Amino acid sequence: MGVPVGSGQRMGLDRDLDGILDFDEPQPQLQLARVSNQAVLNWPLSAVGYRLEQTTNLASSPWSDDTNAVEIVNQFNFVTNNSSDATKFFRLRRQ
Repeated sequence: MGVPVGSGQRMGLDRDLDGILDFDEPQPQLQLARVSNQAVLNWPLSAVGYRLEQTTNLASSPWSDDTNAVEIVNQFNFVTNNSSDATKFFRLRRQ
């Protein structure tokens, strides 16, 4: 349900009970670091409901789930990508 600006209090859901309405929460940041010939990606463990996707071409290739193992270290998800592809793009997508 929506409320026109200035006409009252907006209603919404806070499924994770953190005090911020769902969809008002900022998007999680995906970090990328290169270690030798590997891409190491990380994002906050608190980004529940997001999955890591990859593609090799932004113009024509479809996005697919990244199948590398996710490790949890210090409240962050880490994925090490051992791909030999010269170009690869990653994103976090809300499920």
